[in-house]
Amino acid sequence: MPYIIRNGQGSIIGVSFEPTEDTIEYLPGAHPEVTAFQDRERERGGDELSATDFSMARVTEDLVELLVSKKIIDLSELPEPAQRKLRLRKSLRVGSSGDGS
Repeated sequence: MPYIIRNGQGSIIGVSFEPTEDTIEYLPGAHPEVTAFQDRERERGGDELSATDFSMARVTEDLVELLVSKKIIDLSELPEPAQRKLRLRKSLRVGSSGDGS
């Protein structure tokens, strides 16, 4: 189920498959509001940008890991929600590939 980001007028302006600080509501993927949002995004070309989101998330994770390994930043300097997400993603990546990549 996607987590929903709404604007001040109550319209969906974004969806996330993981909860964030901005998403407190979730709806089924087939919900009419969700499908209408997805249709609008497709019409605007949003799928092209969205198609790169997953790979950019991986790049960001790798960048944070590199900065931590070089002691440029300390993971504890990041907000706690970011720390939790990075730890979860790292454990999932290690579990799915066996080598952490």
